[in-house]
Amino acid sequence: MCCRHCLASSLICSILASLASGTSDEHASDLQFTDANPTAYRIDGVLSWTPPSQIEFVTHYKVFIAFDQQNHLGAELWDRNLQSTVVPVGTNQIDIWPGTGRATFGNSLPANWFVVLAHRSDLGDLQPPDDAAT
Repeated sequence: MCCRHCLASSLICSILASLASGTSDEHASDLQFTDANPTAYRIDGVLSWTPPSQIEFVTHYKVFIAFDQQNHLGAELWDRNLQSTVVPVGTNQIDIWPGTGRATFGNSLPANWFVVLAHRSDLGDLQPPDDAAT
């Protein structure tokens, strides 16, 4: 129930990429993002995903921009419409706050990946990044 997407080295132009096609029992899939911000090191746009087929324990999602696939120094992203970092189940997308910096928490490393983590009621917390689809 986690998606990762490597950000292109240049986010000035639009990118559209996806992970594996179709749905999965354990992981979200088909992560897609098109950057609408022409400014270097700024992102803007909708990041979407296909939810896992088994979502009975998922209460919501949290989305991060991080240095690597393990969400090191991950900075939580805000949804411009929800005005929150919590993405409800069934929404399956986040409209990234306009002009968000392409940076990790503390701005110490470049942000190269999106990481979408499910909050699971059976775990009582966000799922571990190691359980993510690659």
